[in-house]
This record gives sequence, C-alpha cells and structure tokens, in this order.
Amino acid sequence: CAAIPVGAERPQGLASAPLADTLCALQSSASRAAADVPGSAESEDAQYATEHESAQALALTRSSAEPLPHTLLDKLRPTSEPTSRFYVYPELDWLSMTCDGVPIEKVIANTSYLNKFPKHSDDYLFIKRALEHPLRTDDPEKAEIFVVPSLFNVITQQLTKLHKTPYKSCCVKGICNAALYHQVEVMLSNSQWYNRSAGRDHVLVNSHWDHERSVDAYFKRINNCSSISFEENSLRGGRCRVASTYVGRPCKSAKRKGFAFSMVASMAHENNFPDRVKTCELLSRAEGKDPQRFSVSICGTGEQCPALAVSKFGFHAKGDTWGSNRVMDTMLSRSVPAFTAEEQFDVLPPFVPWRDLSVMVHIDDEERFMEDLDTAMGQYEEKIAMVQKWIPLIDWERSGGAFDRYMSFFEQCIESELHWDP
Repeated sequence: CAAIPVGAERPQGLASAPLADTLCALQSSASRAAADVPGSAESEDAQYATEHESAQALALTRSSAEPLPHTLLDKLRPTSEPTSRFYVYPELDWLSMTCDGVPIEKVIANTSYLNKFPKHSDDYLFIKRALEHPLRTDDPEKAEIFVVPSLFNVITQQLTKLHKTPYKSCCVKGICNAALYHQVEVMLSNSQWYNRSAGRDHVLVNSHWDHERSVDAYFKRINNCSSISFEENSLRGGRCRVASTYVGRPCKSAKRKGFAFSMVASMAHENNFPDRVKTCELLSRAEGKDPQRFSVSICGTGEQCPALAVSKFGFHAKGDTWGSNRVMDTMLSRSVPAFTAEEQFDVLPPFVPWRDLSVMVHIDDEERFMEDLDTAMGQYEEKIAMVQKWIPLIDWERSGGAFDRYMSFFEQCIESELHWDP
C-alpha cells in the first residue's frame, strides 16, 4: 500500500492518515516475512491519537458482503458440540500481556476502563477457553482447526483511543501495540499449516468495531482467517465471519422482579440515539397509564445493577449501531430481552434462538407499542424459561459455553461445501 498525500481525501472506510501510514509500513515489513520483529512500536503508537468516525460507517460497509448460506444456517443447532481437534499457535503468550506493567486480566476487569471495555474481551476469554479445552492438541498434524490466539480487541481499543487510555503500551514480551499485528502476520506467513489452506481452517477473534477498518485492509493473512467479527454474519472474502455476542456483565439475580421494564443505556449523544430517546418517552407514557402493569425501574443513564435484575424485561434500543452488549447483560441478569427493530437480530450470531427467548416491541407507533407491551407481559413466563435454557450459549465465563458454540459453528462452516477464495 502507498501513503496518501497529506490533505488528500482518503477512501471511505480507510483508517486515518497516521494510523494508515503506520499500518502500511508494518504491512510492507510483514509481506517480506521477516523472521524477527522489532521489540517496540512506541514511537509509532503516538500516531494513533486521531479520532475515528462512528462505528456506523463500518457497519454500512458490510451491507454488500455475501451472507451466510441457508444450507449452512439450516444445519446449525444451538446444542451442537464441537468434535474437531484444534491446535493453538504457541508463538506468543498473549495471556502474559501487560499494559504499562499492569497484567492484562486486571486491565480487562477494570469496568471503568475505556467505557466498560470488558464487553470487547471475547478475544481474551477465547484464548483462555481454548487453552483449557479437552479438544486442544499440541500436535498440529492431528488438528482439523487452527486457533490463532491474539488480543486484537485490546490492541485496537488501545491504539484507536490513545488519547483516552491510561496506558501507553500493551506488550507481550517486549513486542508492543501495533508491532503485535506484524508479529502475527509474520507467524502465519511462516506457517506450513496456514499456507496449505491459505487460512481457510484458521480462526481468530477480531470483534472490535474498529478492527476491520484499522487492520484487515493491511494484513492479508490475518484477514484470510475465519473470525468472530463485529456485527457480521457473512462469507466476506470467502471466509466465515460470525458476529460476536459481546461479553455480558451480569447483575446478581434478584429474588423478586419488582418492575416490568428497564433500559440502562447511554443517552449522552441524543442526536445519535433517537431510538433510545423514543423508547424512554413511550415507556414513561405507558407507566403513566398503568403504573402497576408497566412499571419502569430505570430508562436511560444510571447503574445497571440492580435495575436490570429487578426488571422482568430489559429493552434493547439502537445506539450508534444495531448491536449492543445489552442483550447479553439482560440474559445473564435473568431478564428477558425486548428488541425494538428486526435489524437487531441480523447482527447477532445465528446459532442462538434469539426470537424464542425475546420479545419484539415496536417503537414506531404508540398504540402498537402499548399492544406489544401487553403481549410481552403475557409471554413472560414462557420467555424467561427460554432465557434460562439458553444462557450457556452466551456465557464466556462458563467452561464450554460460548466458546463451544463458536467452535462448533466454525467446524460446520469450514467443513461445508462453500467456495473458498484465498
């Protein structure tokens, strides 16, 4: 790739100039498949301070991607268990990462860090679950799937929010920030297992909203792996891309559900979040009409716990994109998700029966909204039973759990008769 002159307009979706130039330099180096990687990228990282556009821009670029075929979707079952043995590349000990000396587990556990970053920690939990899984093999000759461990979400969050993060560098054994992308690209270029299939049977996590725009355009081998991605279910690039669930944050289960509804969500950018504003306005009017039946614990900004746990339903209204960790927060808190748009189902992984465990409440018309609320209340017992049944599918903290569902999906996708273009 070539640097774009200062002042020139950048192609839509391309990273900001400093970010793009840094990644271009790393890509050029990686394409030579150098055996050694510089120990630090600190001088390059200062260039990442530029703000990026909203995640909406990225979501729009996905609209033309080839969807997952029905022949595959029809085979998916929520209870499917993975059977393929998999190999985890050992070259980098990602779980030893530190950010300015702080162990990565403490960085991720810090719920105040960068707007509750734990929702993007599926890369960290994916590695943990993979390393402890009984289907893992240390012999690549015996593997049918290859796991490429990485903390790309951590790195992307760190570098695209450098002006907000308390950390200067996140490093694995002296290799820091952007240089870690390069290290993975070089590792794959030198791998006989990757090269025999051009990455078709390799899987990784790159589900941060800014990852594709910041990285995928620059590192072909990383992008040629099947992946857990941001709000995407497609065969883009001839690889299986399946949407992330986000990592939910549960509230302690309440003995009694004293309220009917809640929605704990950011309302700071009201011009960007009209669906949230409208939802709260409609809920307020509904509660005014029947405060007993349609009681609301909270709608808008506030503390998630215990408000969500003491409510029968947790609303999910669009923010800057259709997706949110709110659905997972609601389920893990033993409440029923209330969707407000059909598009919200499309950006969730297809192996979970979302419609069976949720209700739909339309916000385009007040009369219809009231009817949907009334219907939802009548379905509560049925829906909460389904939530309880399917919680393991989205629980990353549980052994097996979400990890097994994703590996089962990749297994079926890789084995299916799809057209794979390297």
